[in-house]
Amino acid sequence: MIIKTCGLRTKEAVDCAVASGATHLGFILSESKRQITPKQLIEITKDVPSNVKKVGVFVNEDIDFVNDIANQAGLDIVQLHGQEDMDYIRKIIKPVIKSFDDYKKIYYYDLKDMTILLDSSVGGSGQKFDWNSLPLEQIEAKFILAGGLNPENVVQAVEFFGDKILGVDVSSGIETNGVKDLAKIKSFIERTKNYDVF
Repeated sequence: MIIKTCGLRTKEAVDCAVASGATHLGFILSESKRQITPKQLIEITKDVPSNVKKVGVFVNEDIDFVNDIANQAGLDIVQLHGQEDMDYIRKIIKPVIKSFDDYKKIYYYDLKDMTILLDSSVGGSGQKFDWNSLPLEQIEAKFILAGGLNPENVVQAVEFFGDKILGVDVSSGIETNGVKDLAKIKSFIERTKNYDVF
């Protein structure tokens, strides 16, 4: 299962996530309170093993800008949180995770070209994605779930979606007062990993 910790800004948080068993690390490279520069990203991820994927998060940026940063910062995956269409996605040089706040929008995309992430309308806000809004019987593609996840509800979320879920993505749910909390990072990852064993 994919376990992605997002909005990381310090080496301490990165190292904690890696040591705890995160599979993907997310870094905000568009305007946000969690934004970091490519130079900072390179510095805080210099000890990250190659099996842990570095994900750059972008919102409605110029395609060349995204591809340049993906190369410069050594990203493994590009995550898109804006109104990027299929033409845009096909020009990205790295594998793509595309965020959706409405499952119906997915039908306008070619799913073989990307991984789906379902999030609340404001990513990183802690606002819970409305799980009950999804017609599970109609969902064919597996997806990563985000939107209001935290150490207390992540197992419930995984149980709710069962084999539809590829993984989980958390940002504000591992923070205290807007700062990444190492204990919460560890707890979130360990609870997800322990559930995934069964």
